[in-house]
Amino acid sequence: RGENVLGHPLVVKRYRTVAEVEPCQILYISDSELARIDKILDSVEQRSVLTVSDIDLAAERGAVIQFTNERNRLRLRINVAAAKAAGLTISSKLLRPAEIVGERRG
Repeated sequence: RGENVLGHPLVVKRYRTVAEVEPCQILYISDSELARIDKILDSVEQRSVLTVSDIDLAAERGAVIQFTNERNRLRLRINVAAAKAAGLTISSKLLRPAEIVGERRG
């Protein structure tokens, strides 16, 4: 509460259903949503939303960024095609340490 990013208020909202998801800039999909991840990703497709998840193979399913834990170290897997489809550009500084994956949905 009360946090700002570049002068804009940071607002965190929790959604119970896919239908509740409003326009947003970053959507975190928790591992509790494994059964619905494809439906969630489909619902934000064609919108400029940075999708982030820690679900296994989330990046291959269309999430832009996936957090993984390898040997107790946080790693990033980035789906550049999903970012491009969302109209997002990923910084080269973020891409350098990340594993780049392709999207294999449907």
